[in-house]
Amino acid sequence: GFYHDLERFNSEYSANTLTYGFAEAMTTRSADGEPDLFSFNANPISGSFFFGHDGQIHLSSKSDIKVEVILSGTTFIGWKITSDDGTIYTFAAVEESESKIGHDNTLMGFTTSWYLSQIQSPAYGSIAFNYTAPTLTRYQESSSAKYYSTNSGTITLSNLTQHYGIFLQSIDFLNGQIVFETASRTDNYLPANRTIAANDKKLTGILLYDKQNVLTKKWLISYASNRARPKLTSVQLFDANNQSIPPYTFTYNSMTFPESQIGSYNSYNTGSIDYWGFYNGSFSNKHDIPIVCFILCKLSLY
Repeated sequence: GFYHDLERFNSEYSANTLTYGFAEAMTTRSADGEPDLFSFNANPISGSFFFGHDGQIHLSSKSDIKVEVILSGTTFIGWKITSDDGTIYTFAAVEESESKIGHDNTLMGFTTSWYLSQIQSPAYGSIAFNYTAPTLTRYQESSSAKYYSTNSGTITLSNLTQHYGIFLQSIDFLNGQIVFETASRTDNYLPANRTIAANDKKLTGILLYDKQNVLTKKWLISYASNRARPKLTSVQLFDANNQSIPPYTFTYNSMTFPESQIGSYNSYNTGSIDYWGFYNGSFSNKHDIPIVCFILCKLSLY
């Protein structure tokens, strides 16, 4: 969109340098002509913003919040948001994805999220959020299509997305640290055309340390042990002496959904649905998005 091309400023969008070629590219939909909308949320602030023709950041609604982009050359590496009380929120922990569209096997990388990495508060000092390095957590073949042409016959295209997730490891603050313990997920909750990598995690514990690095509290989190999507079964609090209070426990409706084409354990995310999303009992659906067929044609611009 305006002044944005993946994570880089797009110089073509300056009001003084917009070229005929780029304007033509927008009409043929080979270039993006719509402003990208960025959303942010870090309690107690939230909102959205975009870049205007002037290259400046504009909030979507009137606010005293100030938003600044952090650049390395012309590449976005993060954001700094200052609230009306002087607290500065820095979003610089990057989560990324790669995708390819059609018959081109080249993967194009792009940033999907900038996570909160630091809070600088006039009242409480600096708070740092520490994350794992990006690792492959999702692999998705999202759709396929067949294009028919009298010259080239039938061409089958597919879209592929690989997601590299990050996970919050710890939070450092003036009087101590919070540590988040995780374990690998062993469930399989996605349709057959998607897989979940062993790098994806579930939260199993939260540990609170004081500024002398002494454990003062911990919360242990348990899940149902099966192949379905993780279901939280209990949360139990332990004090500094490892004494616990009775856990909070969770129970669920045991009704079984209709079986899907990949087994009843995954039926809540079944592909056996019609175009409008209603269950239809079909076991032949392999994609969430219907296969689309149309005739290739050459468009001319006048």
